[in-house]
Amino acid sequence: MSKTVAVAETLRGLQDREEELDRLIEEADAQAVKPIADSWQDVQTLADLLDTAEDKADIRIRLRSAIRRIVRDVWMIVVRRGLTQLCAAQVFFHAGETENNHREFLLVHRRRGGNQKNRPPVQPQLFSLGETFDPSASGALDLRQAGDAAALAKVLAEIDLAEFAAAERSF
Repeated sequence: MSKTVAVAETLRGLQDREEELDRLIEEADAQAVKPIADSWQDVQTLADLLDTAEDKADIRIRLRSAIRRIVRDVWMIVVRRGLTQLCAAQVFFHAGETENNHREFLLVHRRRGGNQKNRPPVQPQLFSLGETFDPSASGALDLRQAGDAAALAKVLAEIDLAEFAAAERSF
């Protein structure tokens, strides 16, 4: 390999790194200008406005931006069991690198079967994942880890769905 090719590859790597650093600086500037607590308030206000706003596209863009300032990552698993779909999600926040910078949810949705036209819509149910899966048995649950994700998928594949039907929790 010639020196010119090596220099060009190094330069490309430095340019990529510079772009990444520019993106990180923009994120830091945005957080400095708009603290996370204010972003939470924006999300709540914009979500309330979404139903009544004339320009829903503008509200959605502003809501998406506020959520991006709060949420760092979302990791999820979807397990289908017949007409029922179980979606376990971990939402990680920018609030810091502490143990409590995330929340865990379980969304249960049952699709309508048969003659859908004559049946009322089925509302999804939202649960705290801790009510369903006890992470203390195997340590803290982290869906970013393949082993934890596989263990949770196994639990969701075997869990009694009648528990969710009896809970009648919807949002």
